[in-house]
Amino acid sequence: RPGTEPVCLALGMATALSRSLQRMGDREGRLRGTRDLFEQLLCEEVPSATVIGSGAMRLPQTSCVAFAPHDRQAIVIALDLAGIACSTGSACTSGSSEPSPVLLEMGLEQTLVESAVRFSFSTTDGSPCATQAAQRISSVINSLRHQNQA
Repeated sequence: RPGTEPVCLALGMATALSRSLQRMGDREGRLRGTRDLFEQLLCEEVPSATVIGSGAMRLPQTSCVAFAPHDRQAIVIALDLAGIACSTGSACTSGSSEPSPVLLEMGLEQTLVESAVRFSFSTTDGSPCATQAAQRISSVINSLRHQNQA
């Protein structure tokens, strides 16, 4: 009947929210661990890689890495061919070829902004995924570097 509160549904929602909040810290820790391992391995393999925002408070599931002097769009295409999903910006700027307004407002050097690529992780990703992704990305970036030198 209109106006009758669905008590069972409200109780179910409250229980689901409570359980979700209890697990949130564990999920955040796993995501941060995966992201940090990925960034560490990537920087070891590609010394020119710059992690944007490292050391700052940031989301645990995303990593923004600049690969100067390479063009961000060429990087995304090459990584896509290698089976790595990434982007040059947030979902709200999807389809735009302009550099990230956030990175520009941060006052980063133009070479970093023009070579920045964003990676995201999920709670199902772990160390093996981070390791494999870092290896594939370093292979692609090193290949791009050799093409630019030739």
